[in-house]
Amino acid sequence: MLALARSDDFLPDIRHAFDAVTLAAAIAMSLMEHEKWEQATWQAQVSLAVKLLEGPGQALTSALLISTGYQTESYSELRHKNSNHLLVKAREHADLRPLLEGFNGQLRNAEAHLMLRFSSHGVTLLTKRDEKYLSWEEFLDQVIAAVESAEACLLALAHMLSRHGIAVPGGGASSSFSATSKQMVVAALLHQGCRDIDVDNQDHRWTVRLTAPGNLELLDLTSYATLYLPRSVERLTIVIIRSDGIHTLDGSLSFLRAFLEIAPTDSERPLMARARMQCLWTHNGAPWAPASTLRYYAAVYGLEALRCKKSASAIAELRALRSLAGETNDHELADTLTAAIRLVRLEGSPRTRTAPPIRQLQSWIQGKAPKLPS
Repeated sequence: MLALARSDDFLPDIRHAFDAVTLAAAIAMSLMEHEKWEQATWQAQVSLAVKLLEGPGQALTSALLISTGYQTESYSELRHKNSNHLLVKAREHADLRPLLEGFNGQLRNAEAHLMLRFSSHGVTLLTKRDEKYLSWEEFLDQVIAAVESAEACLLALAHMLSRHGIAVPGGGASSSFSATSKQMVVAALLHQGCRDIDVDNQDHRWTVRLTAPGNLELLDLTSYATLYLPRSVERLTIVIIRSDGIHTLDGSLSFLRAFLEIAPTDSERPLMARARMQCLWTHNGAPWAPASTLRYYAAVYGLEALRCKKSASAIAELRALRSLAGETNDHELADTLTAAIRLVRLEGSPRTRTAPPIRQLQSWIQGKAPKLPS
């Protein structure tokens, strides 16, 4: 799964798929309310059904084939293959077939070759082998089934990625079939085995209370709850009752989202973002992680910046780290980073390894890396 996420194309495609599914669902639900269906309307709907296969369908079949090991090509290679060919390949496997209900490859081929014949009651698909008639009700059922299949797969992907600290903003997909953000939060937590879930949504601040199995980590539960919150929500309080007691976590969602949405490009940066978030959130009224945790990772990156041959790049990185020190009111760290910036300006590159700010940063990374709370 992480190999997929590292592809430059995968996450943008999945985010686009959420939006495309939302649009398809909205149009399908709108059409269900009309008793009279004009041909032009259905031509547009057929085109949308084809785009559903060529967009979300292609992204999902590629992801499914790769993650199950049925295809060894990279995601970037598969995304350029024929969408119908990928659909046929995926449906050859019994375990994948139920996940792709509703996608119609014949419809795509017929539209591409202008072999559709519309009537007042349905559409006929003409192919080289045969012809197939779909009533408008059958056609609409297929579109809804495809939307449901796509949403189920997308939500499953989002859950799996969130366990690795990678968020996939849904772009409103949770409301495709009139499910509210509150309902989606509850559904996500129920899926993890939680119970007694209560959500209080007051404008920009939400409070979630729940009872959780003892094996679920606090960070995972907080991430699951955050995944479906509207972007307008600024602060979250989550009260978790587990066998080891009551845990009340509270903080700004901007810090948590910065951690969840970080690109998985290396092993250290997510840890830095996580340390920042946990130092700025509270657990039962106290900082979730001690300030020394952020100091450790700031020292790691500060020393890395000082090894950089380009002074401008080094200063930019050190300034960013100094801002983090200011957020946690770590004045000693801020002063040390200010001294490091002054060192870069005075000495350029290379820099004196025994200079006081370098010695101070080195002293903070002695021993093992701090264990972040889970």
